[in-house]
Amino acid sequence: MKRLNLLPFLTLMLLAVPAMAEDVIYAPKDCEFRITYPEAPSTASACNPDNPKQCHQVSTFTKIYAMDTSIRINTTCNAAEPGMLEKYSGEVMKFTLQTMAKDNTDDYQTGFNDHGIAKQAVLLGNKKMPDGTERLYMAQIWIGKTSVFTIEGEVMAGTEANETDIVFGNIFKSIRPESWDDEIAAKQDAAKADEKPKE
Repeated sequence: MKRLNLLPFLTLMLLAVPAMAEDVIYAPKDCEFRITYPEAPSTASACNPDNPKQCHQVSTFTKIYAMDTSIRINTTCNAAEPGMLEKYSGEVMKFTLQTMAKDNTDDYQTGFNDHGIAKQAVLLGNKKMPDGTERLYMAQIWIGKTSVFTIEGEVMAGTEANETDIVFGNIFKSIRPESWDDEIAAKQDAAKADEKPKE
């Protein structure tokens, strides 16, 4: 089965444009990022085994279309260290994703975008499975002023591959800082003010 070309798909993931209807918005408390799912994800607390008091929430979205077709996406949001947004470069963020993807892909491509209020690194890859099917894998890291948002997802390709690719891509494209909506509204108001005739 031929999978989609990774480069155009990767490019779409770097666009700062909401791509899906707001079905279920997942915005963890004290996190400056949000993501939109077609259905509510499950949430659980994950703790550091060396420090049981150091815990964070993990959201998991799973959708099974057929025995050979499914989507699974895990999301976490943690507090950013002071100055992290300025300190971390695109190369460092992409290297972090490459480490995360080490056992999940046979080949991959990475991308980076500095949105000003947040930095975004993306990795997209695929892996040939023993049964001959392919698994599409994507990971992203977003670093903001106060939060680090990490998301990993995979699509098992099967009979419903086209639909799962669309849903998968839309979920990833929905990620954005909460403040983007305020900025967009402010720019629209400013544009409208410029359009008013001057007295």
